[in-house]
Amino acid sequence: MCLTVHFIDTNWKLHKRVINFYPISSLKVVDMAASITNCLGEWGLATVFSITVDNASSNDITMIEMSK
Repeated sequence: MCLTVHFIDTNWKLHKRVINFYPISSLKVVDMAASITNCLGEWGLATVFSITVDNASSNDITMIEMSK
């Protein structure tokens, strides 16, 4: 899984960063949600505006799990 962030700084400049790139050991929804949440927490990202994923059906459920 690759997690990237896009943000606009105080000078309105767009930045893009890869914050984590790692293999997923389990495709269970709870494990995937925990992996993403842990990575965001390690970077101090408590507020997320949006998340974009591919069209795998498990991603819908993962996003619901993360919103809890």
